[in-house]
Amino acid sequence: MTAYRVHLVRARLAELEQQIAQAEQDGKNLRQAFRQRFPRSPFYLVRYPNRTMTLYRWRRSSHRHWRGQDIPAGLNHPVNLASEGGALLLQLLPESARPHYLKFERQRLDLNLTLSLRHYERQRLQDWLANVSAIGAMSKQGKQHG
Repeated sequence: MTAYRVHLVRARLAELEQQIAQAEQDGKNLRQAFRQRFPRSPFYLVRYPNRTMTLYRWRRSSHRHWRGQDIPAGLNHPVNLASEGGALLLQLLPESARPHYLKFERQRLDLNLTLSLRHYERQRLQDWLANVSAIGAMSKQGKQHG
């Protein structure tokens, strides 16, 4: 069984914070690059503020140009490019643009995986530190009363 050391876990948490900050910056850069390249896209990248493991997602555009098109109903709904609805949206694009969209999608998938793994590890380590701290406090109380 592995025995973890508090100082090493704290050091790993610091590393994770830096990695998460870098990935968040990468996400901002990805969103900005997409918007610059495709300002009138039928969908666009957003970062969800909630604590899901899929922070960066596609959303349907509410731009007038795309209203009434033969695409899944509703405006500003999440889009999964790997779904039937996502495939319909991709078909609306010029064929020359599709590889670029798919490249952005691959970068989004990679970014989400990186962030979800880092967030999960951070949460587990924070929980471990909190529990170790609680055990330490209980041990000190037991020695004082014993």
